[in-house]
Amino acid sequence: MLRCNVQVVCAGAGKGFGDSGKQDRKGSKGGKQKQAGVVSGDGKAVQRAVRLVEEQEARRGGGSGVRPVDPREAARGKVEYVKVKDWGSGQPEDLGSLQVKENATRVFEQTDGDASSSSNASSSSSDSGSAASQGMPFHETLARRLQLLQSQGALGGLAQLPGGKPLPPFEQWAFALQHYEQYLADMYAVHAALEESLAAAADAEAAAAGAAGHQRLLSALELFGLEQGLARSAALLQDLQRLAQQPGSAQQAQQAAQSGAAQPLPPTQQAAAYAAYIASLARLRTSAEGPEEEGQAVLRLLAHAYTVYLMHLTSGGRIAAAAVQKLQLPAIDALAFYRDYPLMPEDARPLERFVAAANSLGELLSGDQQEALMQELPKAMTKTSTLLVPLAREA
Repeated sequence: MLRCNVQVVCAGAGKGFGDSGKQDRKGSKGGKQKQAGVVSGDGKAVQRAVRLVEEQEARRGGGSGVRPVDPREAARGKVEYVKVKDWGSGQPEDLGSLQVKENATRVFEQTDGDASSSSNASSSSSDSGSAASQGMPFHETLARRLQLLQSQGALGGLAQLPGGKPLPPFEQWAFALQHYEQYLADMYAVHAALEESLAAAADAEAAAAGAAGHQRLLSALELFGLEQGLARSAALLQDLQRLAQQPGSAQQAQQAAQSGAAQPLPPTQQAAAYAAYIASLARLRTSAEGPEEEGQAVLRLLAHAYTVYLMHLTSGGRIAAAAVQKLQLPAIDALAFYRDYPLMPEDARPLERFVAAANSLGELLSGDQQEALMQELPKAMTKTSTLLVPLAREA
């Protein structure tokens, strides 16, 4: 079983999106280039944060003071959100297509070295659409498309709570236990729905695998299936169970009110809506009237698999580092979401496995199929970003 520590970065090479090989070549040493999304030293940040907290606790004799996480270690990624324009009735069935305000802050931060890459993407959108024909790895193609969408303001802006109250900067997030529990509960709802939907769609493709095109779609779904080891719902449930034993747990309060065993908190409305939307894509695959409609449903589902895992393996690292410091997660062994990958080999790196899966996905899809998948990226990134809202609370 792999027990991993997720690197704190955002998608792409360093910060932002795009071809790292074309970003600020003057700053590279020895001409060494990094593949977009693969970070050297992957898997160190949470480990360092845990070690620093534990060492500081030992020096202080178990006191409450801890050394803040070094920004160079834990703040290299940038957590961003979307601003919800209209929450509608607030019912889950009405939240599947949240309207968001555009042209606020970007979803991923760019470094100065990324500026030229961003401008190039803005002036040549055809590059991201035809990258497959140029032999570009599909993860890099997706990163470039996200960079282009980001530069166009198509990925939404800074989130607000219902009522218009702006979210505080990440550094001011309280990381209160109940807020963190709700964040994990929302993640659990979405990850569980994603895993079930990928499995259901794969079953449908397997049943039709004799027909043209279905075998490739089945292979594409299997790249993100349970056997690949990226699935997080079991780890999330484990962490929620650990947190339920802590004083002040929202799950304890729920258990007392219901006079039963502790259960994960119900997801918030936006998380329930997102989980329902993912499940609807699997149902659309099974109820589709023709091969084209079936394929479109699968490709849209794969776009959400990509973004959900992308957000966890990049921005999730910064959240992990802050939670380690403020909630003492190592002491209660509540780091499985970020650390434990029991189906992966000991020497595997989850981020690299994810990038490899994305690249293999591109090899299975035609150019038109790749484009159809990328058409779903704005919706997928917007919906995934709203999952941060429960955690973004001040003390």
